[in-house]
Amino acid sequence: MTTPRRYTSRPHKTGDVTGDNSVPTSDTRRPAPTQQKRSLNSRKTTTSTHHADTRHADQQQTDLWRSLLAGVQSYLFTVLLVVIPVVATVTISTTLLDQDAQIGSAIHSGFMVWLLAHGHHATIADATLSLIPWGLTIVMMLAARASARRTATPQWRSGVVYTATYSMLMVITAIIVGVPGTGWLRSLVLTLVFALGTWLWGVHKPGQPVILPTQFVQTVRAIPWWVRHAVRTGTIVTTGLMILGAVVTCVWLYTSRDAMAQILGQWTLDAPSGIALGVTQALYVPTVIVWATAWSVGGAFTLGSHTHFSFHHVAGGPVPALPMLGATPTEPASTLTVWLLAFIVLVWSAVVGWNAVSRLKSARWSTVVAMPILASGTAMVLLAALSLMTAGSIGPGVLARVGVDLVPTALAAAVLLVPAHFLGGLLGSRLVRRHITAWGRSMRGRRQQDAPSPEDHVAS
Repeated sequence: MTTPRRYTSRPHKTGDVTGDNSVPTSDTRRPAPTQQKRSLNSRKTTTSTHHADTRHADQQQTDLWRSLLAGVQSYLFTVLLVVIPVVATVTISTTLLDQDAQIGSAIHSGFMVWLLAHGHHATIADATLSLIPWGLTIVMMLAARASARRTATPQWRSGVVYTATYSMLMVITAIIVGVPGTGWLRSLVLTLVFALGTWLWGVHKPGQPVILPTQFVQTVRAIPWWVRHAVRTGTIVTTGLMILGAVVTCVWLYTSRDAMAQILGQWTLDAPSGIALGVTQALYVPTVIVWATAWSVGGAFTLGSHTHFSFHHVAGGPVPALPMLGATPTEPASTLTVWLLAFIVLVWSAVVGWNAVSRLKSARWSTVVAMPILASGTAMVLLAALSLMTAGSIGPGVLARVGVDLVPTALAAAVLLVPAHFLGGLLGSRLVRRHITAWGRSMRGRRQQDAPSPEDHVAS
């Protein structure tokens, strides 16, 4: 009788043989299907990552080239915007400009005006000018913004390339044209701000944030929130004062229309010359608005060495025969005008301070006190910057200095803005209002305690 073969359940070793049905194993095994899939997936991931990095690098290079092209386009747009009207005026006009001037000199004058709008000192008709036509600068910003919006990208490297390209072209143009040696620092700073501002303005779109350097963003976020809020509030105060200056300028133009007509009647102009004169005056309207703002807060401005305008003193002197300059005050302001303007400035500053501090849900006493002071200081700094940017020369001799008198304007603005803004901020604070409410309740309770009761009246 044959005994059946039994098999044990012990694990087999490599090369072990158990009965006839055992199969010898080998050291070299084929990888499992799962391992093969993982290997293929890792290869695909590596390949896709490499392709993504390559596409990202190509996209960055394309964006940089687009930014370079946008800078060149902005330069060409702004240059043609200025040079073509100047050449057309020289060609068509028969009364305003020298008819012996050639096209080459007209192009040179056009580039001088373009550089003057960027802060350079310009020599036109043997006269050195340094008063910036801010109206022309604003129009050029609109043209440059159109180029940046169409071509540039919202990457900070794109902004660097755009700004550097535009600034370098400005420097090359100034060297070729041959501007005077003074004014280079002001022009470089203004051009950098101009180019960077037009890039930010052009690439900013709703739902598409501008990508700034990480370090810059972290630095801005590290600034205390109340400091940023105070700077924003000071900017709002300055904007309101500029609006007041614009209203005062309109009043000047309306009340002095007869004097302006008399000055214009002294000119003998054909149609193109009249248009050119009107456009030239319009380019300096923002400058006159800043002068009117300084006058409205109690400051002063001058049109040369012997012409001075303030609330309490007006000294007339020789000025260019331009109709717009005929709109300046001819006599001191009336008492009603002085008090009305002072009241408007005080109320505006106090209301902005109240609104800024009242929005704070929780703030310490140090913040409540420091924020209005910083906000009013920001407004003072902005007014000083505007005063410096709207000062310069419009000719030789007594016209070598026109613009706002910085010291009296700063003192007058400080007397009005700082106390009003500080008081408005304190009254708008929830902490102060809470203490005032508690004090009022305590005083009301004391009066009720001191008041005689009805029983006392009956007993008496």
